[in-house]
Amino acid sequence: DAGKRGRSALFAALVVILHTFLLGGFLVGAMVTGPRYDRVFRDFNLQLDESTKFVLATSRWLNDYWYAPAPFLFMGLLIDGAILFLLHRSPRTRRWSYVWAAAVVLLILLFSGCWGTALYWPYSKMLDGLSR
Repeated sequence: DAGKRGRSALFAALVVILHTFLLGGFLVGAMVTGPRYDRVFRDFNLQLDESTKFVLATSRWLNDYWYAPAPFLFMGLLIDGAILFLLHRSPRTRRWSYVWAAAVVLLILLFSGCWGTALYWPYSKMLDGLSR
């Protein structure tokens, strides 16, 4: 039983590390790309849709208050690890630990894709307008 717990703890730790890197990469990317797009949009005086305005405002907020979401992210990752550990312990629920791990990865990737699309869509329209 101790071996199963050890394997479950190792699985949970590895998946949480993966989730942490994906989420951290997204947050750093959001903090870096948001101001760059914002500068370009301001330079060209583009009219932006609400989703792009929201993404830019959130990016500015993350740059100003980067420390504010840290406790919530830490608690979320702890809860993620606990769920993974508890699901992976039992052979009956082990497959659900894989589903949970994949669902969190897909959720982070989906959120990143929506974020990037909200920034790139007006940028691509601007580039298209400049090429004409």
